[in-house]
Amino acid sequence: MSPVAVYEKVHTRARQCFLWAGLLVALCYLSLVFHLLEGPLFSLVYYGNLNLLFYNVVSAGYILLVVLCLRKRITAATGVKLCVPVSQPLTLQRRAAVYVMTVAPILLVAILLGMQFKIVYMLGTRVSGMTALGNGAGYVLAAAKLFAATAVVFLVQSGMEEVLGKKTWIPFGGLAAMLTFGVLDWIIAPSLLSPIYLILYGYMGVLALVTRGRFFVTWILALVLYIF
Repeated sequence: MSPVAVYEKVHTRARQCFLWAGLLVALCYLSLVFHLLEGPLFSLVYYGNLNLLFYNVVSAGYILLVVLCLRKRITAATGVKLCVPVSQPLTLQRRAAVYVMTVAPILLVAILLGMQFKIVYMLGTRVSGMTALGNGAGYVLAAAKLFAATAVVFLVQSGMEEVLGKKTWIPFGGLAAMLTFGVLDWIIAPSLLSPIYLILYGYMGVLALVTRGRFFVTWILALVLYIF
């Protein structure tokens, strides 16, 4: 194969990675249209938390369905395997690094929040059954969004490595997730914790590198960090 053909093949694959990553972000935030269904469905019996519960559950199901339905087409176009478990275990050093990278941020955030875990800070001291149900549904939506963000991390990282022609420890995928999911979440639903969520999306890129491209490990660790 000529150098020109190799160049075209590499850059075509990189473009596909970036295009699919952008499409996943767009489809993920298309879930905002489900807000339009809140009024027609709950106009007669209205409860704020019930509306929130409906939106979170439906949006989470939609996002997961999008990623799972497109993953085979993404793999065919980019060569990036999503949602595939890796049987080979991590080395002891990498497991230790992952442990520290998970515990340290949780403790740091707990200190910043006045010596309490984030989940306790978010729930408060008095939690009704409906509020707990709504918050639980919120974590389900967060899990779905982090699932899509993990796919974006892997796609962008693979695309950049194709462009560079080598593996890199620069978390390009995490930076992409931070500039898309992190920034959009901050704009759509700003809160005091928005900077923490922004950093988390970037941190996912580092986790993906340390875990050597383990999709489910990266996703689960990001979810643990999000909750706690």
